[in-house]
Amino acid sequence: LWVEQWLGCARQLGHWDMLSEYARMTDNHEIAVDCLWRLSDWQSLKDTLNNKAQLDEGVSTLMTRAYLALQEGDVTNGDMRTAQAMDAALRRWWQLPPVGCTPQLPLLQVFQQLVELKESVRIMYDLANGNHVSNHPFADMREIMESWRLRQPNEWESPLHWQDLLLWRNQIHNVVINAFSNAEYVGPQLHQLGYKEKAWSVNRLAAIMTIHGCTDSALTVLNTMYGYSVMEMQEAFVKIREQAKAYLDRQNELQAGANILATSNLDYFQPHHQSEVFRLKGMFQQALDDSLEAHTSFSTSLCLWKQNADAWLAWGQHCDRSYEAACQQAAAYQQQLATAAVQKVPPPPPPSAPLQPSNYLEYAVYCYLQGVRFGSAQARGMLPRVLRLLSFDNDAAGAGVGVVGAQLDRNAPDLPLWVWFLWIPQLLASLQRAEAKHAKPLLAALAVAYPQSVYYSLRTYLLSMREGALKASQELARAKARAAEERTEYAPDAARLAEISAFELGKEVMEVLRQKNPQLGVTLEQILQDIGSKFAPRSEERLLSVVTALLHRCYKVAFSGQADVPQPLRQELAGVCKACLQGDSRSSANGSDGRGGGLGHGALREAFVRDMSPSEPTFPKSLGDLAESLKSWRNRLQAELDDKMPGQLWLEEECRTLSELIQRGGASSTGSVEPVEMPGQYLSGTEIGADGVVLLEAISCNVAIV
Repeated sequence: LWVEQWLGCARQLGHWDMLSEYARMTDNHEIAVDCLWRLSDWQSLKDTLNNKAQLDEGVSTLMTRAYLALQEGDVTNGDMRTAQAMDAALRRWWQLPPVGCTPQLPLLQVFQQLVELKESVRIMYDLANGNHVSNHPFADMREIMESWRLRQPNEWESPLHWQDLLLWRNQIHNVVINAFSNAEYVGPQLHQLGYKEKAWSVNRLAAIMTIHGCTDSALTVLNTMYGYSVMEMQEAFVKIREQAKAYLDRQNELQAGANILATSNLDYFQPHHQSEVFRLKGMFQQALDDSLEAHTSFSTSLCLWKQNADAWLAWGQHCDRSYEAACQQAAAYQQQLATAAVQKVPPPPPPSAPLQPSNYLEYAVYCYLQGVRFGSAQARGMLPRVLRLLSFDNDAAGAGVGVVGAQLDRNAPDLPLWVWFLWIPQLLASLQRAEAKHAKPLLAALAVAYPQSVYYSLRTYLLSMREGALKASQELARAKARAAEERTEYAPDAARLAEISAFELGKEVMEVLRQKNPQLGVTLEQILQDIGSKFAPRSEERLLSVVTALLHRCYKVAFSGQADVPQPLRQELAGVCKACLQGDSRSSANGSDGRGGGLGHGALREAFVRDMSPSEPTFPKSLGDLAESLKSWRNRLQAELDDKMPGQLWLEEECRTLSELIQRGGASSTGSVEPVEMPGQYLSGTEIGADGVVLLEAISCNVAIV
């Protein structure tokens, strides 16, 4: 088992030299064949394959024979071996179970290799035919080379599969380079084709190795696999970038990576490539704790190309770290001052910081927002950090405006509004705090441009805040009247004022939405009211959920079953019984709701109050008796609901207005009412174009009861 795991790890890491030596020492011909073609040791591979008695002619061996035949230029034999391998793979496919995908995945990867083997045969035929025809376009070869760039494995697939594909492509690229070695005869485009495709494959394989954490293998691929001194400038830049990324993940070799960037000649690179190199320099300097030089490198990067979103993000993160470090340094200095005052010694000198913490904070927020502006997905992931910093915004400017809020007000108009879709609940929560003046313009802009993205959350916010704001207004009015009667100075409660202000700000955003989209507001409100009133849980369903919750509370109480019922449980049961009595009186006054039969009678509620009210003599004496009684009521209510509740409700009977609204075009783009969009489609955090909006076309005529 240990040997198998070691062999698997060595294959994934691409340690073919070590595996080849292991195969030689153990006389394992299968592993030797697996390694030799990847090492391009074709003579040793040929000698090993000639010893047929020790090899199983399976799919892998047949593919290796095809590799060898094509490498030797025997296209006919290579095509025959490829066909044999395809037949063997198909036989294995039919032996697999018909369901599931895990057993099929390795064989699907083999099929991709076989497809590329067939395409390699076509390339060899195209090259052979083109050598005898002048001005041959080599269209078949060009098409295959282009499709190879597009047909890549998934990034999450194993590095071994990536190696199997790209190492063989590398062999075909060598054949193409040798075939077009005379630039004067074939032209510059064909002469450079093999070099360009080979460099792209090498860089792509190194990038995948870095993604999988195999940085040692990535550096080996970059340093040894290409093998030519000629490389296109674009691919030369990618090679430098991949080398830098690999070294960034190797903490003990950071200086080596920084030296590669420092010695790179940037004169031939485009400005955006030069900008990326300086960004990587800043990353290395940051990792090496050279903060000032990192700031300089990030600044140079953005001077070269302002649209580099990754550089904005990296500089913002560096400023954010500098802000945290400056805050810790300032706190430590204050602690030293306090200690010096207690000990009555001279105070220590202040720390020599280049900038104040507020400066770093301002720059960090500005960089994050610029990264979002220029389209960085990772920068969009920093918006929660911006909102958190906004909630703790300071008044560093001294003019009543914090640095975070000032940057948000200045740069938010340049950001696409869809980046705030995921953070609408956080923006609504900000209306209750000091940063409300910064959050409200964003919500108002969303209400105008994407009204249905904000309507549901905003309506929930207003309903949750309405009662508290009304109570706060009444208390302030009474306090003001009392102060007038007593002829004292009126000092309103700041917390109550904030509660009222938060509700009023939400109302203002809703008014903006309804002014810009009056018909839509009416339509959405009618739909939500109908759904909330007609399809709300019945009182018995709510009672069942309360009984179940109380039963779970009994199980969690850390007392024996003979103990008395705890006072908190008594209070909760008293509240539930009071609500049952109030519901019974309302049912008597309003009559039955007419849905589903006899669950609307008050006898059930009266029996529950008689058994569960702490003021009744029949109330359980111990915690165990209470649990048994609750369990009995849970089973009784569940049985009643299962017996009386229908399996489904008819929309026309339960909510005719909602059915008529849809029938007359309420969700149609050509109807008389504003089109209604499917809720929830703005939660993806991505831009939704006009063609990508999903409209609500109909509501099912039967509503299932879950």
